[in-house]
Amino acid sequence: MASARSKADEDEAGLEVRSVVVATDLSRASRAAITRAATLALAPKARVQVVHVAAAPKLKSPAAAARAAIAELERALAAEAAPLLEAAEARGARVELVVVESDDVAVELATRATRARAELVVVGRRGGGRLRELLLGTTAEHVALAARTPVLIAGTDARMAAYTRPLVAVDGEAGSREIVAVARRVGAAARELRVVTAYSIYGEGWLWSGTSSADVQRLRAHAREHARASLADALSPFEGRPRVRSVLREGDARQVLVAEVERYEPDVVVLGARKKRGLGPIRVGRVPAHALRVIDRDLLIVPT
Repeated sequence: MASARSKADEDEAGLEVRSVVVATDLSRASRAAITRAATLALAPKARVQVVHVAAAPKLKSPAAAARAAIAELERALAAEAAPLLEAAEARGARVELVVVESDDVAVELATRATRARAELVVVGRRGGGRLRELLLGTTAEHVALAARTPVLIAGTDARMAAYTRPLVAVDGEAGSREIVAVARRVGAAARELRVVTAYSIYGEGWLWSGTSSADVQRLRAHAREHARASLADALSPFEGRPRVRSVLREGDARQVLVAEVERYEPDVVVLGARKKRGLGPIRVGRVPAHALRVIDRDLLIVPT
């Protein structure tokens, strides 16, 4: 019995967050990032950086004025981060307040996350200033993908309470295990993780013409079985952990995810974003991009 308790304790310890970067533009809306970060299961001696990226023109002034401006920002940042400071102190974590000058919020956050070996970057869903571009444009994709760090986007109604109903979307392919592992860490207080996978017949629209219904049904069954096997393989490292529950749904992945959000009412939605490089900027795939536009929940985007 003692060994079982020890194993459980080790498992829970593995869910603790050891390094996190939290972004704030000091607006009322961006306080959600602070609130949400304060609910994370921080490990003892975890490193937390609370970062405010100041616009470069504000700091390009005479030395005395620049120092005064920085001091004012640091005081404001300390006041803003008070809930996180209290939570971190209770867990023995270390918090560093950082005011930095940069013309590119996303690049600065990505760089800091990489240097700190952060397991998570936390931002508010809608900032009152420069973070608005970060969260609603392609810069957020750059943070998630270029830094290769999961990005937690907290909604404006973030509460001082841990996640209890995570919904995880995976496709059963490479990266699915990492998505579930990150979801377990962020949803450490949840009784279960609901993991959904969508499947469909490739080219089903034109298959109906000239294809018997029996053949279509066989193709559909094959697609479902392939999805089931891929999902089972992705979840195999988590066997014996009742908090992981798998769900298969037929249909377009974007529509399935939206429907599952309406059905399950999660407090955070976790999904992966593969790197897609072309002649233009790095972008996330269709499902994360769709989720950012239409799902009004906290989102955790995990680059794979």
